[in-house]
Amino acid sequence: GGPGMFRHPCGVAFSREGLIVVADQGNCRIQILNQMGNFLRCFGERGTAPGQFQLISSVALSPHGDFVVADVGQKLVHLFSCEGVFAQVLGGPARERDGEAPESKPVSA
Repeated sequence: GGPGMFRHPCGVAFSREGLIVVADQGNCRIQILNQMGNFLRCFGERGTAPGQFQLISSVALSPHGDFVVADVGQKLVHLFSCEGVFAQVLGGPARERDGEAPESKPVSA
């Protein structure tokens, strides 16, 4: 879809200035709207490179106005400046056994 059109909006956040920030999962982008809901700008695209999205699940804003985007498709979090410029990737896919209890082993007497 074109600017201001959504294929699967899955998260919304608000800036200190009152801008509406929408995580558009289907279009693999973040869209920014003014207080009246009019399109201002967007960033992001489908891909696997840093700053590209596979399956956006949510968006949030840091106290400084930076965008924090969770990507469940790549199992990581992207950080973008308040202008929408990619800054860094946080985390990454966990190993298969992370978070699981260790296997129990019989104890010999």
